[in-house]
Amino acid sequence: MVAEELRRKNTRWILYYFVGLVLAIAASWGKFWVTGSPVVDNNSVVGNAVYLIAGLFCLGLGLQEFAYYHLVFTHTLTLKTAKKIAIGAVTLGSLMLPLLSNDVFLYLAYGNLLNKGMVTYVQPELIQYSDFVTYVATDWLDCPNHYSPILLMLFGMATWLGKSLWASFIVLKLVVWLISVDIIQLLYLFFYQLRASATHSSKYTQNFSLIVLAPIFGLQGVGQLHSEVVILLFIIGFIGGLYARKWAIAGLLVGLIASAKIMYGAVFLPFLLLYLWVQYRTDWSTFLKKVAYSISIVLGIIVLSYFPFWEGITTITNPLSYHENKPPNHSVVGVLTDIIFYGQQLLLDAEVPIGQ
Repeated sequence: MVAEELRRKNTRWILYYFVGLVLAIAASWGKFWVTGSPVVDNNSVVGNAVYLIAGLFCLGLGLQEFAYYHLVFTHTLTLKTAKKIAIGAVTLGSLMLPLLSNDVFLYLAYGNLLNKGMVTYVQPELIQYSDFVTYVATDWLDCPNHYSPILLMLFGMATWLGKSLWASFIVLKLVVWLISVDIIQLLYLFFYQLRASATHSSKYTQNFSLIVLAPIFGLQGVGQLHSEVVILLFIIGFIGGLYARKWAIAGLLVGLIASAKIMYGAVFLPFLLLYLWVQYRTDWSTFLKKVAYSISIVLGIIVLSYFPFWEGITTITNPLSYHENKPPNHSVVGVLTDIIFYGQQLLLDAEVPIGQ
């Protein structure tokens, strides 16, 4: 009886989880239908439609978050069930159109330029020659490409295969969906191994669910096509390399992380060096050799990835210097201020960009 009751509760929360996701997806299609364009920035939803679309999205996200809380913290999901739900969520989430971010069109513009033999690490003005430049937000037209070569080549592949904007968008969706499924499967294998060797295995099932069922994973990953999902795959591989005590593989993954976004490499390299210190701190000679080898691997991957696009050291420093004097998008106070400001605008029936 208890098992049957738990199964019924799980079914109910799983249903709520997917209904919430469907509502969020419907909001993205509603925004496209109302405005007639997939662009997010400078493409406002006006009039009463803003209430419907914002309400749909908030209701969907809230319902999904509520179901997520119950699915994770009731301790009744198995690893296999959580994996199936997560794969179903990213598969359904792949139907979402841009609603929260316009970044995907910048990706496709860069990819289209790459296929024409142009990159914007040093000369951001070249973006005007992209076939998809009209979809790029004006704020990014003077910005050097800050996506490192691994991501740039991914964008180039999508536009080379797709040719048109929508076909390229679909190709990129498919690639990010495959990466998302790989992430779920890798985490499943990792937590399965941890659970098998643990006395209290339920916490590993909960931790797995906490990660893969998080709405932000599906909505911002395959849903809005944020490039960080690619980096997340490398990060999981890096953690797996450390767990398996394969420092060379971990170094290779740090190199790939840096070749996707250079600053991420600066974040994860110290973790690799700290791991080597813990493992070899009693043998300074071995420790220094491992450090030298690891740094060589990381730098080697970075050099190989940047080589086809190299225009001098400004290939790296130009994108970094562009953002050097840019303030962070928002502080906590800034977010609260925006909520109050745009909330008042909504109450006054003003025109409010859904993206904000």
